Amino acid sequence: KMHTEAEKNFAVISSDRVEGTAVFDRGGKNIGHVDYVLIEKRGGQATEAVLSVGGFLGMGDEKHCVPWSKLDYDTDLGGYHLNIDEDALREGPRFTSEERHKAYDDNFRSGVHKYYETAQVA
Repeated sequence: KMHTEAEKNFAVISSDRVEGTAVFDRGGKNIGHVDYVLIEKRGGQATEAVLSVGGFLGMGDEKHCVPWSKLDYDTDLGGYHLNIDEDALREGPRFTSEERHKAYDDNFRSGVHKYYETAQVA
């Protein structure tokens, strides 16, 4: 997914450009990529990102849900910067590919925001 120069200069981004974007920990280590983004139905605001961590070619990876507000796009890294280390991410709320429904569960999402000490948007 190559960005055109024009796309790089806009304040918004299409969801297909976010999916697959690398995520780096506080030390700059690549710890995974954005698998998908959860968006509030009524307000349209991104609420959480589900990250794919570990595994090989999509097999055996863990899904880690993080508040969208914890991700900052870093143009130098060409990906999102998450200001925690990989161990803290791995200790946080997670699920398997077969448990995708967990990302939509209000209790699970509440636990995500409690773990990361952020306010739940929706």
